[in-house]
Amino acid sequence: MKNRDIITLVQGGLLAASAHSLPVEHYYKFHKFRRAVARAWQELSSEQEALMAEFGVTPEQVRTDKKNPAVIAFDKANAQLLDEEPEMKLPARIPYVFYRGIYDENRGPQGDIFASYVVEELVLDNLFTEMTETVEDSDDEK
Repeated sequence: MKNRDIITLVQGGLLAASAHSLPVEHYYKFHKFRRAVARAWQELSSEQEALMAEFGVTPEQVRTDKKNPAVIAFDKANAQLLDEEPEMKLPARIPYVFYRGIYDENRGPQGDIFASYVVEELVLDNLFTEMTETVEDSDDEK
């Protein structure tokens, strides 16, 4: 997972997600994952602030002044930062069979956290085991 994925997860609402539908032996894994993402987000934010200070730019300039040489240099350095993988200790994975409960639990008036395909894919790829599917031979194929 890269720093840009951390941003996607946080902006997608992962830090507000709940997992009460999980059995206790898997709930702690979800909690550890969410906490690891929060820590990586905090570290990334600090690194981006340090980059802005290094290049002498403000968030407003980064948003609006794309022709400024300092902003161009910051954007290049920030792009490299976003492509780096943060140091994260991810927990053991949760069996895929439990994903549907978490998905349903996080749908409601406040929004649908896993409606974003990218957020859902990142969570599935980094927290859950792969779903195993068996295909039985049918009589038609023989």
